[in-house]
Amino acid sequence: MDYWERYPLMVCHECAGKTTDEEGIAIAFYSTDYFGTGCEALHRSNREKYESEICFIDGIKCKAEEGCFGGIVIQVVKSFSE
Repeated sequence: MDYWERYPLMVCHECAGKTTDEEGIAIAFYSTDYFGTGCEALHRSNREKYESEICFIDGIKCKAEEGCFGGIVIQVVKSFSE
């Protein structure tokens, strides 16, 4: 995967498809509108709204956000101790 200076901890598309909530339930992030003004998520199983931008991929804490040029960007959350 190419390195993007704007998103240095961005995960690949394959990993982005494995997002879960803290309990391990699959979630999917999406742009809220055509103009890219926001990011929301739903639980994949029942389509209930997920109220956080924090997610987990294989137990690694990540954060989803609207990308600068549209789309969703998911990055690993670094701890302050790193």
